[in-house]
Amino acid sequence: MDFVLEKGLGVAPLEVRSSAKSSKTSARYFARKHDCSTIYLANQGDFGSTPATENGLATVSLPLYAIELLAEELR
Repeated sequence: MDFVLEKGLGVAPLEVRSSAKSSKTSARYFARKHDCSTIYLANQGDFGSTPATENGLATVSLPLYAIELLAEELR
C-alpha cells in the first residue's frame, strides 16, 4: 500500500505499481484493519473493477495516466 485516501468519513488504501501485476497484500491488510470496503490500484493496466467477494473487499483498478479521475470517485 502506498497511499491512504480519504473517502467520505472513512479511508481507503491506494496501491501504485509500475506493472499490471500486484499482490495487494498490504492494501488488503490495511482495508481489513480499518474496515474499508474498497481497494484502489493504479498501474499500467486497464480500467477495471471487481465486486466485493467473500472477503468483503471490492477492487477498483485504473491506469497510471488516469490517476486524477480518482478524485471524482472518492467524492
